[in-house]
Amino acid sequence: MTKMRTNNPRIIETDAFPFEFISRLAARESWRKELHRPIYHIHKWWATRLGSVFRGILLGATLPEGCNFADEFYKTHKLIGLTVFDPFMGSGTTIGEAHKLGLTALGRDINPVAVESVQTALGTMDRTALQDAFEELSRGVGKKIRNLYRSKDSAGRTCDALYFFWVMQVPCVHCQKQVDLFPSWVIAGNAYPRRRPEVQILCPSCGEVFLGIHRQESAICPWCEFNFNPEKGTAKGAKATCLGCNGTFAVLDGVKSLDTRPAFRLYAKLVLRGDGGKEYLRATAEDHRAYRQCTALLKEESAKGALVLPSLRLADGYNTRQAMSYNFTSWRDFFNDRQLLGISWFFGAISDIPDAPTRRTLRTLLSGTLEFNNMFASYKGEGTGAVRHMFSHHILKPER
Repeated sequence: MTKMRTNNPRIIETDAFPFEFISRLAARESWRKELHRPIYHIHKWWATRLGSVFRGILLGATLPEGCNFADEFYKTHKLIGLTVFDPFMGSGTTIGEAHKLGLTALGRDINPVAVESVQTALGTMDRTALQDAFEELSRGVGKKIRNLYRSKDSAGRTCDALYFFWVMQVPCVHCQKQVDLFPSWVIAGNAYPRRRPEVQILCPSCGEVFLGIHRQESAICPWCEFNFNPEKGTAKGAKATCLGCNGTFAVLDGVKSLDTRPAFRLYAKLVLRGDGGKEYLRATAEDHRAYRQCTALLKEESAKGALVLPSLRLADGYNTRQAMSYNFTSWRDFFNDRQLLGISWFFGAISDIPDAPTRRTLRTLLSGTLEFNNMFASYKGEGTGAVRHMFSHHILKPER
């Protein structure tokens, strides 16, 4: 920041700086920061700082000792003639808060995602043009993408599939049979089991999905009458147990026998019926056929050059090494074929939008949704939001 030439100390240089006041504001903002200052959250960023904290710092560095800081915090300021530079701007909190105070704000970052998202958030944006473009996308490519996620309910009626469930597979090192890496056979539950103890259980024998109770240690499948413990799956920590030969082995030893990333098997789905009710069901032959059609279409359109697909390989690093140990070597490996097809269609349609600010905004938003649309996301259940994004544990270890 440009130093103010004055003999009066700034309030941030004194013991009067109101840490407690700012801390109380920050605590409230941090509870749902994306609602209080949404402009800094249009795209995923790590360690996004709180706007109230940075507004406090900037005001503390400009207001003189003896002022009523709490009153000044809520006033409109025009601090003309001062410049703030943030060389590690990230999501742009410093730049946005400085701009609101009338300061000249300069920011840069080594990460191009940060630059693009801040340019989008703080740049020109026409609300009407943005809404019109989104509605056009929804009518066009949106309809194509939604058709990729159609299925049938238990009565055979066509409906929307809310989620498809996949499980990672690795070959048993003893008998080479594919082993599903289920930590348990409970595939869905509620975030508040004391209030909603019902869970969805997958039968390891016939593959049907049925209703059970949280933490029950014995279940009998109503379809095939197989008796098993839903809490004990085939994978625990670094080890897996093969249901074919009953042999135990290290999961990464199974991965090492592969030339590519592990396969994933589609085994269940959550559908939204026409009457508004939801059902957990096993994946049918028709569901598998629909996915194979996506694979064929992806291959066909890719060969024609009609799709933009990830092409970069992972570089060795602390976090990427976790993914690479499972043979995820390129960013394309992070997605299945249906996801790649839908995302590529969407990207292509956005690229055709003639208005540059609208195109950039929608492209940034699409990029931001990828953290929930990949093979590293996992199903959280019902009650607090169904999907954990790929960075929920701050690592890049694949979900099984």
